[in-house]
Amino acid sequence: MTSLPGLDLQVRPAMECPNCSLNNPPEMKFCGRCGTQLKQVCPGCGFANPPDYFFCGQCGIRLPEPVEAAPVLPQPTLAPEVEISPGPEVEPALLEGERRTATVILADVTGSTDLLERIGTEGWVEIMNRVLQILGSEVYRFGGEVDQFRGDGLVAFFGTRTAHEDDPERAVLAGLAMQEAIKLYAADLADREGINLRLRVGVNTGEVIVASIGDSRQHSEDTAMGQAIAIAARMETAAEPGTVLVSENTYRLVEGEFEWKSLAKISIKGVSEPIAVYRPLAPQADAPSARPHGFSVPLIGREDELRILKDCIQDLRKGRGGIVMVTGEKGIGKSLLMSELTQHVIREGALLGELYGRDTSQPASPTWLRARCRSYDQSLPYSMWLDLLRGWLGVRADEPPAETRDRLHHQTEALWGDSVAEHYAYLATLLSLPLEKESAKRIKSLDAEGLRQRFFFTLRSWVKAMSDRGPLVLAFSDVHWADTTSLDLLRHCLPLCDHQELLWLIVFRADRTSPVWEFRHRVETEYPHRVTSLSLPPLTEGQSSEMIDQLIGAGTLPAETRALILDKAQGNPYYMAELVHSLIAQGVLARDTNGWRATRAIASLDLPDSLQSLLLARIDSLSAGERRVLQMAAVIGSVFWFKVLEGLAADVPDLRHHLTSLQRAELIYERRRVPDLGMEYVFKSSLMREAAYEGTLSAQRVTRHRRVAEQLEQLLGRETLTQYAGALAFHYHRAEESKKELFYTLQAADHARGIYANAEALEHYTDALELLDRIEVEAAGEDQLYAIRTQRFEVLDRRRDMFYMR
Repeated sequence: MTSLPGLDLQVRPAMECPNCSLNNPPEMKFCGRCGTQLKQVCPGCGFANPPDYFFCGQCGIRLPEPVEAAPVLPQPTLAPEVEISPGPEVEPALLEGERRTATVILADVTGSTDLLERIGTEGWVEIMNRVLQILGSEVYRFGGEVDQFRGDGLVAFFGTRTAHEDDPERAVLAGLAMQEAIKLYAADLADREGINLRLRVGVNTGEVIVASIGDSRQHSEDTAMGQAIAIAARMETAAEPGTVLVSENTYRLVEGEFEWKSLAKISIKGVSEPIAVYRPLAPQADAPSARPHGFSVPLIGREDELRILKDCIQDLRKGRGGIVMVTGEKGIGKSLLMSELTQHVIREGALLGELYGRDTSQPASPTWLRARCRSYDQSLPYSMWLDLLRGWLGVRADEPPAETRDRLHHQTEALWGDSVAEHYAYLATLLSLPLEKESAKRIKSLDAEGLRQRFFFTLRSWVKAMSDRGPLVLAFSDVHWADTTSLDLLRHCLPLCDHQELLWLIVFRADRTSPVWEFRHRVETEYPHRVTSLSLPPLTEGQSSEMIDQLIGAGTLPAETRALILDKAQGNPYYMAELVHSLIAQGVLARDTNGWRATRAIASLDLPDSLQSLLLARIDSLSAGERRVLQMAAVIGSVFWFKVLEGLAADVPDLRHHLTSLQRAELIYERRRVPDLGMEYVFKSSLMREAAYEGTLSAQRVTRHRRVAEQLEQLLGRETLTQYAGALAFHYHRAEESKKELFYTLQAADHARGIYANAEALEHYTDALELLDRIEVEAAGEDQLYAIRTQRFEVLDRRRDMFYMR
């Protein structure tokens, strides 16, 4: 009879070979058929261990290296006339892929079957081919990928192979653009052939599995699968022809970016509760950079920065121009700070108007023009300036070009007077507006370089003319997404602040891969007398606690839940707001007449979709090798070691190079060198580690956790191993090996008990009892049940001692 680690359990006497399944007599050390080692006998206590153990399950000493297999007796051969052909069944391969949060678009032409009967197969295919080309071009324009064409429609994904933090916004914009693009083609079809072509579009955001499906030896394809696609399909079938229908999942993420029409809830097969649906009408002209949550996000811990910005506005009122650059990571409070400054200027302007009326001797309130860069416009030249000009003109999303042209002509005439012809044609061309004959003649006479020079000259003249009228603030946000031409033009115009009442406000993330990184250093070098640089740090723990109190009230959350939010958010206000909002969505926080209240305490926090997309976008900016190393490191934990990772990533070349790249990207950092384990690394953000970990499939995680545990067993000496027993128990738990988990859980408990860490010991003993309960369910026979109950009595006895010692 043999025992299992951590338990005195008896197992069946026959030793089944793990290789050929032959049942060998219990005294056999090697399989009598194939020679595979069946057990390892401990030299210290004589205990027979399974062949894959590195330490004795009875006494804990390290086992010797496995000996060579015993020679295998020759097996009888089959008669020559007997042929054995392999069966058709193939061992299924482990599914490899990624778990992602993605936005799905489904689009199809309504009434396509009737159209097929009317015009025939060839004409139908010709029309559908053109339709699919139009739809696909809109998907790719906004950074999505078409997964498949379905005769009269398509399925597309945003965020599967490459994630962007604004994928839901891109998808809704693509859906609206599809409808607009199809209208032009449909109008032509209606005129030529009397065909009424209309489109339905459905959009949903949710979890999908991205993997290669099928057998590569026959047919396989890379695709995404999951319930999110089924919900998007339901959105598409429920949409009115000519419209886009968006699920509540997507709506919550982009609520502030569009104008909406709220519709009734609909039922979806496979979803227990009906879900709310919404129809996007048009993009918001001046959309906020962060979505609302039903509560306002306060500005906390930015008093010094706000004071400096107010001083810059006061300097502008006195006639002194300048450049302000505000930097910080996503969600750190840049937009909130700019919003507070804007409100301050508006309030101050209103107050000055009441005090002085039209007295021109008093300081004027600045004219404030804003532009926002968007990630999907990075390939569009002058995109930042186009947004600025549209804001100046007050262009509506659905405004006819001729109306915009007339307004441009009127405003440029008021700005330049008699010399308007010198500038109007170039601004109209830049805005893609229809030109009069005389203006069109000016443009056609120029080559590409000449037109570029005229654009630069005209926009610089426009900035000067605007600042001649009075103090002018030009505010650019999200400049890390600006195209290179826009930044070149900005550098061309910056010197105007030396002599004009002009303040440049430039807000961005300090992204090394963006053109703004070099732009920033050039500005700081060339304009030290004008530039003010503000870098927003994370909030302190006290400031973070104050923010939570202002969001939902002091004392609302249990201490454990509050600590979870503080730990994960790491001083980022946006992260905190999103995590609090996720508690509301989960029902952990509820609101009544007395305010917010917690319905229950929680021990863990799920990563909200908004943060998942943001973090995945950053992970996807890495190379394939760096991404894979990051995911493997995430399995080891928030703290990981080089030698353990080296064993886990044995097939990854240039491991050290990838780790250096991850440090440069500020995702991890070195902490110290640990004996036996090598350099110790730490994830800079627990949320980043969680996003990388959640991206791997469950089966991959199980395999990797088992390999991590085996690496630790191989690398650590017996005395050191005890210190890592808790980590080994964790990895064997995630590897779904209960008996080894129990063995190391008891070791961790005894170790904690020996150093008087009573709270930790108590927790480990409690975990061991829960493990014994699970093992008991799978026990077979009275002997095993007796051993389990005996073990439980010993654990209860030790846990009792801990209660006395507390």
